[in-house]
Amino acid sequence: MTNIEKNCFIYKRAIEYLWEHSQGLTQEILDSYLIDKRKETMNEVFHVAVFSFRDWNAQFAKSGIKEHEEEIKALFKDFDVYSFNQNIATLPEEELDELFKKAFKGSNDKYKNVKENVCDSAKFLSEFKNSAEMYAYFDTFDSTKKEERNKLIRIIAGRIKWWGPALVPNWLKDIGMSNYSKPDQHVIYIISNLGLSSVDEYDIIEAVFRIAEDYKSIDSQASAFKLDRILWLIGSKSRFYNHKNIVTFTGSREEFVEIVKAELNKAN
Repeated sequence: MTNIEKNCFIYKRAIEYLWEHSQGLTQEILDSYLIDKRKETMNEVFHVAVFSFRDWNAQFAKSGIKEHEEEIKALFKDFDVYSFNQNIATLPEEELDELFKKAFKGSNDKYKNVKENVCDSAKFLSEFKNSAEMYAYFDTFDSTKKEERNKLIRIIAGRIKWWGPALVPNWLKDIGMSNYSKPDQHVIYIISNLGLSSVDEYDIIEAVFRIAEDYKSIDSQASAFKLDRILWLIGSKSRFYNHKNIVTFTGSREEFVEIVKAELNKAN
């Protein structure tokens, strides 16, 4: 089996495994987790950036996005990044602290980390006139090349506090930059234990991209973003978070890895 054949097998097998171990799953439900369109407005882009706190701050992640979304939307003026940068980020430090504490229900100083992250995000995004200009800049980095993807990730990580080589590509993929993926614990576990990459975050991103790129010979709509989501759904305990009372999943990342390894060994 060639590397391309192996990559295509893994992508296809991940989809099959998800279906085999899901009860109540429909194509419509699955598709809702695989939407990788680019955002039309900077409000949408900033919205995604603001709520990235769920992915890096365990205290706030526990309460979930829905509990705070409307309150934060009101406090942040519908996520208007330019208004935020001019009218909120410039508030005296104590007022800004109180606003974030109110928005994120901070019971300790952790909300200050979110404040720093969001303010940095707003400052960075406000440098672009609109989303089209932002995407045009991002596209100057050829996302089909590892060194170019890594360069953009490092530039953004250097501008936004509390983001790094996992959270920057996570945000990029969630705003429609479909050649990026988040090297979280589940994706790292599956990809590294299948012997496709080291555990280095940049190597994981490259492996996910390469698998998806090879699978495009079978499905032209394949992408690193979609494979990332499929592997995350296999590994995460928060599977199908928008359909908790509809879909149940009985598989695990450990079982998936063992099945794929056995099938690959048999094929060889």
